[in-house]
Amino acid sequence: MNDFEQPYDVLIIGAGPVGLATAIGLQQRGINNILVVDQTREFRPVGQVVDLLPNGLKALRAIAESAYEAMGIPTTDKEADGQPEQQRYWLRKNLQGQVTHAVPLGFNHWREKYGEGRISLPWFNLQTNLRNLIDPNLIQINYRFFDYQQTPDEVIVFCQTNQETLSNPFAHWESGQEIAKAEMRQDSTNPQKSITIRAKLVVAADGINSTMRQVLYQNTALEPWAKPQYSGWAAMGCLSINPVPENIINQLKTDYFQDQMMVSLQNDALMQADPEQDSPRLILINKGEAGLGYLFHFPVPLDKILHQPPLAILNLAIQQLKNADFPTAITDLIGLTNLEHCFSRPYYLHAANACDHFPMWSHDRLVLAGDAANGMPPFSAQGANQGLEDAAYLVKAIAALVKQQQLEDLAAINQQFQTYESQRRPFLALMQKAALESHRWTEAEWEIYGQQVYGREL
Repeated sequence: MNDFEQPYDVLIIGAGPVGLATAIGLQQRGINNILVVDQTREFRPVGQVVDLLPNGLKALRAIAESAYEAMGIPTTDKEADGQPEQQRYWLRKNLQGQVTHAVPLGFNHWREKYGEGRISLPWFNLQTNLRNLIDPNLIQINYRFFDYQQTPDEVIVFCQTNQETLSNPFAHWESGQEIAKAEMRQDSTNPQKSITIRAKLVVAADGINSTMRQVLYQNTALEPWAKPQYSGWAAMGCLSINPVPENIINQLKTDYFQDQMMVSLQNDALMQADPEQDSPRLILINKGEAGLGYLFHFPVPLDKILHQPPLAILNLAIQQLKNADFPTAITDLIGLTNLEHCFSRPYYLHAANACDHFPMWSHDRLVLAGDAANGMPPFSAQGANQGLEDAAYLVKAIAALVKQQQLEDLAAINQQFQTYESQRRPFLALMQKAALESHRWTEAEWEIYGQQVYGREL
């Protein structure tokens, strides 16, 4: 067994944006005896586009000005293509083509309204921008956490190297087909090793399928919540349908796209007629000469989509659209899906209000952050933003412990971590509720939400 010689002040499990942002914030405050570990074998360009909204950018700024500046914040009143911001919107429409909700996409609109802007960038770029701010020697990959022991003075963490690279069935960006095809890779040229790492504090930012959470909850009252719970919603999509018959393209352009490249559609009349009924939502993408694409979100029992063949999921999606009275042009378009290019995934969450047990996110020197503590479906684009808020709170808490020389004081550590949870957990319960219910909101409700979430100062 190979051991790290020194005990670290802070060990961070997970080199995603939340773990990296936490490390940056600690370094910014002079806390350099830290280590970040991750099970990945290499940093690969995976993941979807992430929206950093005002609260996420405020969190980055609170963590470190360098982290904020690394995002490439716009400095002019126009986008790179010179198009005025007020002409760019994400529109939600009903099936009659009427706009029911409009989201401006320009940076300055958000900054003027909420005190900070809004940018979009690939998840991998977000990770890379943050990783470049950290001494590479403080990041170790190919270290998979599998167990720990706590003593009154420290946490002893056990990792393995040269293990199989496992797929994460709960990740938003991995489709059911990708998971089924994923090969577990092992480095046959190097023997497996067990690694022991000692630390005063451990921050687990290891994602929605957090191994730390599973081990932490094992044989406790929290064990039913060790794994993520199904949200009741799933996605199915295809980003390239080409060719598309001209009559379908023309009808969709006339009824829905007009001059937009992307539009969200749902049958509001169904939900108004039956408040208990959830209407599926369809995002249509106009790719010009490259054809059309779509992403379909729909409520469905888990067994109807998990491990089902692509054709069965496609037929289910088409039936859901028909049941929700979507027009024939749309069901015909979905019927053109190339099964080799389609994807599907259930959406999971780790409910912040799953039970009344407290604390739920920490135990002595261990604490959960980001998706490990409060993962949610991506409907309101708050997963990464809330994770960065978690990081900002934890950086403040840990910096206070170090400043007061309290890393040996278990009572002080518990107090800081429980204060973090008491501040964050009720708010995350609201965020998760919003993610699942915001498709029903009126413009007035969206306005209230915006001020509560984007307008506040951290």
